Amino acid sequence: MRKKQQIVFHDKEMDIPVTRGFVARQYDELIFIKYDTPYCQMNFTDKMIAVEISLQEMLGNLPKPIFFACNRSFIINLYRVREYKKDTSLIVLKDGNTISLSRHRAKDFIKIRKNLP
Repeated sequence: MRKKQQIVFHDKEMDIPVTRGFVARQYDELIFIKYDTPYCQMNFTDKMIAVEISLQEMLGNLPKPIFFACNRSFIINLYRVREYKKDTSLIVLKDGNTISLSRHRAKDFIKIRKNLP
């Protein structure tokens, strides 16, 4: 039986398990996370790392209010948002990726984004 991968969350960074150990990454380098069963694809400014972890477990350990679950498959870094298109419920990130925002999450998104520290 294979052991589940564990990310170690610290104050300003996380240790992400890789084949031969771990990689330490700063939270502010993380642009978005896409859940694709059973992996979370963590998209950083320079690379993508896939880790076998649930999206809920990931969200529960990331610093709030910086990270936001905009739908069932994506968590975004609110500091990496370039634009929100209300008419199409699309969030455009600074790296050019476009992610859909669930209608029931729209009010929370606007409120949290407006009050970011």
